[in-house]
Amino acid sequence: MPMMMKPTGKKTREREALTPQESQLLLERVQNAKAKTFLMIAPHTGMRRGEIVALRREDIDRRFRADKTVEKVREALKMLA
Repeated sequence: MPMMMKPTGKKTREREALTPQESQLLLERVQNAKAKTFLMIAPHTGMRRGEIVALRREDIDRRFRADKTVEKVREALKMLA
């Protein structure tokens, strides 16, 4: 697997994303409800593991938008302006 350089200068292995077909197959085979929920959220939101684990029901609106993440992005954009 090819190596890539992180902004910190550390070398790390480059990762390859799952194809849509691989994601679907994985979802079909996972039996654990929590794991399945995690696997449904991650690829569709771009959220990291810690962000998903920290989610609470009230953090998600009907359109499945994670309010905490939106809040963080808005704060970051304000800092750039």
